[in-house]
Amino acid sequence: MSQKGQGNADRGIIIGGTNAGGNIRQKFKFSFPLGILALVGTTVTIGGATTFVIKNIFLSQKQDNLPVTSASPVQAPASSSAPTITTSSPAANPQTQNNDVLKDKLLKTKQCPGCDLSGVNLTGADLKGADLSNANLQGAKLDRASLTDAKLHGANLEKANLWKGEFINADLSNANLRGVSAGGNFTYANLSNANLRGADGLYDNFTYANLSGANLRDVTFNSANFSNANLQRADLRSGDFVYSSLASANLSGADLSNVSSLSSANLKGANFSNADVRVKSMTANDLQKVEGINLCGAKLPGNVISQQGCQASGR
Repeated sequence: MSQKGQGNADRGIIIGGTNAGGNIRQKFKFSFPLGILALVGTTVTIGGATTFVIKNIFLSQKQDNLPVTSASPVQAPASSSAPTITTSSPAANPQTQNNDVLKDKLLKTKQCPGCDLSGVNLTGADLKGADLSNANLQGAKLDRASLTDAKLHGANLEKANLWKGEFINADLSNANLRGVSAGGNFTYANLSNANLRGADGLYDNFTYANLSGANLRDVTFNSANFSNANLQRADLRSGDFVYSSLASANLSGADLSNVSSLSSANLKGANFSNADVRVKSMTANDLQKVEGINLCGAKLPGNVISQQGCQASGR
């Protein structure tokens, strides 16, 4: 069976078809008025489903005699039924299923070192003493969760929610807490060499916490308590510690350049020896007036090197 258009007068659709061995094949050619585009291909009907296959696309200045390329025969059972569309429900997210399995394991055994728990909801969970060292908890919800004495060494908690979470005496050394929403209790916690860059917290408690070598750049801690904390060699550049307490904290060798709102903080008895204290909101004179402060060898605003406290430290 075949049909042809009538010369230049036919500028519609030209279709040729063959039927061999029960297979349905159709060769087709679309011809446009200006003769600039032609598509050649086949449609194959298999079990009621129709497939459209483009074999060739031709660009031509001619309107007639466009080449037709036939497709190779496709073996399929003949069917006269109308094309059908098959739909299926979306498959379950494998990551979500895996998180649920690991979450159940963690809550039952409190052991999940190295687990991928990204985005998991552990709000209010009792994870005292849990082992989550090197685990991936990126974006996890840990608000009001109890992780006292937990092992989180090297864990990834980037952008996690830690609001009112308890991390008392927890090991968070070398952990990634970049951009976390804090506001938790980190009393006596080990955060040495941890990355807290860009963290945002309110009423955090870091009393006696070890933050030596930690990255606290660009943090915003409102009314936080760092009293008696170890912040030796910590990087606090461009941080904001409005109404926070650094009383008796050890910040020797720390970098506080461009820190703002330190004028509202409690610095009584803090150790800033050999630290860079060129903060935005205080002058060298303001700092030297703080009761019990140690500024021995510290670089103060105006690039002043202080000797205050050197006698007390035997230097």
